[in-house]
Amino acid sequence: MTEGKGSPRPWEQAFLDAVRAGETQVGAAQIAGIHRTTVRDLAKRDPRFAAELAFARSTPRKAKSDAPPPPVKMDFKLERFLTLLSETSNVSSSASEANLTTATVYARRRSDPVFAQKWFEALAEGYDRLEMDLLERLRTGRLEDVDADGNRRKFDVSAAFRCIAAHREAVAREKGRKKLADELVTMKAINEKIDEMRRKEENAIARKAARDGVIVVRDDG
Repeated sequence: MTEGKGSPRPWEQAFLDAVRAGETQVGAAQIAGIHRTTVRDLAKRDPRFAAELAFARSTPRKAKSDAPPPPVKMDFKLERFLTLLSETSNVSSSASEANLTTATVYARRRSDPVFAQKWFEALAEGYDRLEMDLLERLRTGRLEDVDADGNRRKFDVSAAFRCIAAHREAVAREKGRKKLADELVTMKAINEKIDEMRRKEENAIARKAARDGVIVVRDDG
């Protein structure tokens, strides 16, 4: 299955949050773990993203201050933010849960190298968790979760893999321990597993369509 043109990409929220907080598009792309050309190309072909980017750039920004955020009073909130960031990889929701604004945490990141280092360590931990969860699901074939009310939620394997791949370079720099050969082997194995699952899904759809007398037109794009 392919991602629709208007479907949000995994990195979009972090990128748009950074733009709204006053980062340049280049700086926001670095924070989101993508190349700036990715933003440019997506804005050209996706009207939804182009509109959201234009809105983010037009959001009024508070005047920047040269003074860094208070180092003592915010320590507990910042530690809470970093913990949540490692669990969710979501800057906006982590800041909100820690009773901070996104502008505050981005300002602290720019002015405090130690906090910036911890920020990237938290993101690296978050993507470690996502990668381990993805690999476990691929090994066991567990593609759905069921909540307490019995509602089923399908896990988007392709989106998770794209998210990991998009951030792999930045995360690898922070980890400082994965060799290129190991990464290529892992990516190849995951790709093969995804292709195998896609073939099984397409075959199942084709068999059902044949039983129902329906003609299926495949989209290989």
